[in-house]
Amino acid sequence: MWDVATGQNLQSFEVAKTDAKQVWFSPSAEFLVTTHWYSVDEQVSALKEERVARIWRVETGERVADLNHGASIENAEFDPSGDRLVTSGHDGNVKIWNIRNGTLLKSLPNHFQRVIATRLLPNSPLLVTVDVGLTIRRWNYETGALSMSIAKAKTPQSIPDSTSREAWISPDGSSVLIKTATALAIFDSATGRISGDLSDVPTDERFVGIGRLPEDIDAFLAASPFMKIHQNTSPLLLLQSEDDLRCPPEQSEILFAILRSRGVRTQMVRYPGESHFLAGIGRPDRRVDRMRRIVEWFREYL
Repeated sequence: MWDVATGQNLQSFEVAKTDAKQVWFSPSAEFLVTTHWYSVDEQVSALKEERVARIWRVETGERVADLNHGASIENAEFDPSGDRLVTSGHDGNVKIWNIRNGTLLKSLPNHFQRVIATRLLPNSPLLVTVDVGLTIRRWNYETGALSMSIAKAKTPQSIPDSTSREAWISPDGSSVLIKTATALAIFDSATGRISGDLSDVPTDERFVGIGRLPEDIDAFLAASPFMKIHQNTSPLLLLQSEDDLRCPPEQSEILFAILRSRGVRTQMVRYPGESHFLAGIGRPDRRVDRMRRIVEWFREYL
């Protein structure tokens, strides 16, 4: 932990053999929570992918508790008192913890796959959650009771579930911003009704610089590597994260099939459960495997 004005190291937190992924402060900055992968060195035989949230006392660097969510943690949030922590993960569960003794207070199951956003409402025991299936739920996090569930919120353009992957909840919990590959919309979290449709923002034109779909389909096809990949004769190594939402597996599968059918030396390696950010925050043993394969490939073919 650093002083941003002076660059002075204020405190260090010894995470031992684990790889820290994300960090959050409690409202009073008394505590710090970090999420981790277990290192392959610790569990070589099982290669478990359990995720933990570790609670640290900021002033002393002391590790207060380890909270084993049991799956990859998507988000963590302190309640206003700073005494409880909410974790949400890829297992579809939201868990509420007492951070001072590490005990599990409540588990809120029954989400559709992973939970992509949570928000504790101020001055209220309510928790808003959004899962990857676009279901918005409101919970009483003190009792664990579900007070409201709005299934599959839709924009006027109808958001496909397969691309419903990112969401943000406003600080007061009243609105939910949902972003997919084809749409961007704001919802009222109490009713599920759309309050703003931003889907017409020309993101393809801004980021690609080619044109807009579907009007300029020919320009996009002309710029696509798929239209010329059959001309490639160089050996190609494809390292694919199976949960990569920006560059999904089917893209690598198409390249692999085309090149192998033409007799080009091609290899495809798939990493289950990994995202687009495998190189930076993936499981440590898989990050090592990725780098080893790249080095060996260049040694053989350069």
